[in-house]
Amino acid sequence: MISDRENPFATRFIWPGQQYVEPPGCLEVGSLASHFLRKGGYGQIVGPHGCGKTSLAWAMTKSLRAEFREIHFLVIRRSAKWGLRGEMVNRLAGQGEGELWVVDGLERLSLVQRFGLVGHCRVQKKSLLVTAHQTCLGLPVLARLLPSLDHFQEIVQRLSAASGVSVETETVRLAYDQNDGDYREGLMFLYDAVQPQVLAAAC
Repeated sequence: MISDRENPFATRFIWPGQQYVEPPGCLEVGSLASHFLRKGGYGQIVGPHGCGKTSLAWAMTKSLRAEFREIHFLVIRRSAKWGLRGEMVNRLAGQGEGELWVVDGLERLSLVQRFGLVGHCRVQKKSLLVTAHQTCLGLPVLARLLPSLDHFQEIVQRLSAASGVSVETETVRLAYDQNDGDYREGLMFLYDAVQPQVLAAAC
């Protein structure tokens, strides 16, 4: 819950999984989850950096909890060294059947690691949901996301309304344009833009 003395664009409020606003043209989360199961428990969410792929993946896991014994969320960070990325993938070897693995940032793995990941999941009968910038490995595409100003404005409106912070439409547009449609970077831009307002309200 965001209070009226907090910046609504702080990391803890914009972190994937905290806020989900359905992207335009995208199926409802429950329908996507059902489609994922019909595809045998394999699929990918595709789109450029910062367009809401991770948030959608988190939202889908909430709808899929009853279908799996356990759900693991593995984030492949850009800052991770190649060896560490391999170790992350190897973590799957110790896990059991009937699990769902969600891998965020598949493109950050080498081609060999990607094939190894999918092959291992198929052999061990684990389900796999990945996010990626481009389609890969022949996994079914569940959603193909693209950033849009209208969607970004809806996310901003929901966050700001919860805190009572006022954000001008032109400021939202500037945050979107200056960050090339990257929602995450745009929200961080807005954090700086409204911080003086938040501090003034706290006095």
